Amino acid sequence: MFDDDKDLISGCLKKDTAAEYQLYHRFAPKMFGICLRYGRNQSEAEEILQKGFIHLFSHLHQFKFEGSLEGWVRRVFVTTAINYYAKRLKFRRNVEYADDKEYSMVQEDPASALSTKELLGIIQSLPEGYRAVFNLYVFENYEHKEIAELLGISAGASKSQLNRARNFVKSRLDDGEKRYNIAYAGIMEDKDPIEESFRSALSDLEAEPPARVWESLHMQLHPLPKPAGIWGRVATFSLLADKPISFYFALSSAAIIFFVGILYFGSGGHATVRGHAYAGAERLTQGTSVLFEVADQAMPWDSVTYYRSAKVDHYGHFQFTKVDAGRYLMRVDPGGNSELASAYLPTWFDRHAAADSGRLIMINRGDVNLDAHLLKK
Repeated sequence: MFDDDKDLISGCLKKDTAAEYQLYHRFAPKMFGICLRYGRNQSEAEEILQKGFIHLFSHLHQFKFEGSLEGWVRRVFVTTAINYYAKRLKFRRNVEYADDKEYSMVQEDPASALSTKELLGIIQSLPEGYRAVFNLYVFENYEHKEIAELLGISAGASKSQLNRARNFVKSRLDDGEKRYNIAYAGIMEDKDPIEESFRSALSDLEAEPPARVWESLHMQLHPLPKPAGIWGRVATFSLLADKPISFYFALSSAAIIFFVGILYFGSGGHATVRGHAYAGAERLTQGTSVLFEVADQAMPWDSVTYYRSAKVDHYGHFQFTKVDAGRYLMRVDPGGNSELASAYLPTWFDRHAAADSGRLIMINRGDVNLDAHLLKK
């Protein structure tokens, strides 16, 4: 919907939900991969991801289009991840690197036999200080002087933390029978084969975050109006004071009729939208389905606003409950790193690559059942 970065950022600065969702959808998988490396588990990674996007949206005006948007976004998330742990990171500022000994480079690389998930698990198990320095040195290619400035420590402390992180990683890789040519050595600045395996497997890690992250982020970006302050509440109450008794009987009757009407008619105008998502002849086993509300029927793509997300489950099924009456467009994203996800595109219902050719979904009172088919790359 937004063809270039300038239009996209302009839309986000105007609080356009469609622009915000497009920016989120574009960068969330890669940034979630970064957050998974810095966090101890997925829960912390989700929290870092959400904080990172809040910081990103509130500082988009600072992007000067002098470099790549992705590089700038990545720096925002690395800084957010470091700040997330800043209060809990405890370094000894005067550590002398010369006092520490470290393993020499290994001739064999046990990390190369491990899966991406296993390698990620080793990084997440690092103590916080080790994990921060290891990530910045191995994946972000920071020098020790840069790491020291970012973390507020000395360059010697950075080297010491990296040394200990290396020892920790290699001890986790030890299979109990073999030490992989472990020996003490002096200062070693180059990345050894083990670190190269970690970098190769995890530098470009992408992971689709749960739909709840966007739901929570959207609520923070567009909070509901706050109730009136105390003086407003006092003023409202004062309007009801000093009235005759008949007034309160009439008010009570009106309130009863109002709530009975809500109970009786409350379900009207709502519907359930459900269906299955297909990649070719196969059903998806993961992904996200997103509804966008449309205000202009003649040119729906010019009036699209985010409405709600629903997870595509293992059986390819998705469901939206209590959907308001109106006109909608729907987009299905295969997500994840499965073979189907790599072979098929995020697609607008039904079988369209762009919103301006998507098929409108009309919601009145009845439920809607539909199947969504993804386009092949």
